[in-house]
Amino acid sequence: MRVHVINLEASLDRRQYLCAQLDRLGIDYSIFKAIEPPQAKEWLERYDERRYLRNTGRKASPGEIACFGSHAALWRKSVATGEPLVVLEDDVEILPTFPRALAEAARLIRTYGFLRLADNGPSRHVRATEMKKAAEFSIVWYSRYAFGSMGYAISPETAAAFLAHSAAVTGPPDLFIKRFWEHGRPLYGILPAPIGFNKFGEAPVIAPRRYVKPRTSLRIERFMNRLSGAIARARFNASVRASHRKGRPMT
Repeated sequence: MRVHVINLEASLDRRQYLCAQLDRLGIDYSIFKAIEPPQAKEWLERYDERRYLRNTGRKASPGEIACFGSHAALWRKSVATGEPLVVLEDDVEILPTFPRALAEAARLIRTYGFLRLADNGPSRHVRATEMKKAAEFSIVWYSRYAFGSMGYAISPETAAAFLAHSAAVTGPPDLFIKRFWEHGRPLYGILPAPIGFNKFGEAPVIAPRRYVKPRTSLRIERFMNRLSGAIARARFNASVRASHRKGRPMT
């Protein structure tokens, strides 16, 4: 299962740093030249500002929309080739366990469809349930998913489902993935995570997010959006649990 690193052509320092880590561990990988705003016409046209505001409380930057396009381009590659693949952003730190985790991900990705490879960070809201042991790792199911799209393995079937629900860009890629009740694919992961943030994670190449004080109408919309999302998430999780009780992952 090939690893694809999303990297802006101008970000040579990030590329060199990450490639050195992958080369040292003997990982087979490709550099995916990240889509930039001038080449992101398709995704800029799909931008739904009202829904983006409702989901995030802010407007999108062109760089964020282009970032979504880069992830979507790799989902398309998986669908076109019929092969699973790994997506890495270029601000990850490759841990020594990565080759072994990659081998387990390659073995299990057709079963689970999506496997997060990144650490969950400090969020207290993440909910992960162990599904099975896989060598030194655990495969977990996320009933509440962490933010971040820095590293994951994806099957062609899950990639197709993601693309089918990308007619409108309503959030950055990590928020899109996180809202599993909308794209309809449960999210699994490998723990302990085999990747973390590297030194470049503190200096994002996308323009800083700018929040403005929302109008009352938008605050109400955001509240209702969170409420409806919580209900939809609970219903979807109930169906996943029912599938798990029958002894099989829902994919």
